[in-house]
Amino acid sequence: DLSVGGNIAKLNVGSAHPLVFSLIDVEAARFDTSGNFGINTTSPTALLDVYGTSVLDVNLTSMLYANSTSVGIGTSLPNRTLTVAGDTEITGALYTTGNVGIGIASPTHFFEVFSSNDAISVMNVSNSTATILEIISEGNIRANQLAGAGNGFVCVDTNGDFFRKATACA
Repeated sequence: DLSVGGNIAKLNVGSAHPLVFSLIDVEAARFDTSGNFGINTTSPTALLDVYGTSVLDVNLTSMLYANSTSVGIGTSLPNRTLTVAGDTEITGALYTTGNVGIGIASPTHFFEVFSSNDAISVMNVSNSTATILEIISEGNIRANQLAGAGNGFVCVDTNGDFFRKATACA
């Protein structure tokens, strides 16, 4: 049933039948009776269900972008399997079987942090009231409340032994 009224053209196939789009008698897409739309599938299981191995580009106002090799969230130019641009909050656990890098594209250790700015803190461990442990520029480690001795730096001597010092390690 096709009707045109005002600014609207309406195609109604009824509630018991899917709406199928075909090219040269080969089904290409369909709306099923639940309102799901499928491309290259006769049984869509989601509002949009795309099936196939060819290149797929999906761009939803630059918030979600996907092609056959990568997914971008907040970017339409993902350069990895998953690229997230902007602030990200993870409320559950994050699991990986590979290495994790911050500021480095190809980490070679389980956890690797890189910064080209020597004047910044590389890592800061804190609680609600104070910084407990801080790794700062040039490899210095500052620890607060070191075994009851107050604040200070953890240094390593030439024998590989650790010692506490009130000022940065030389």
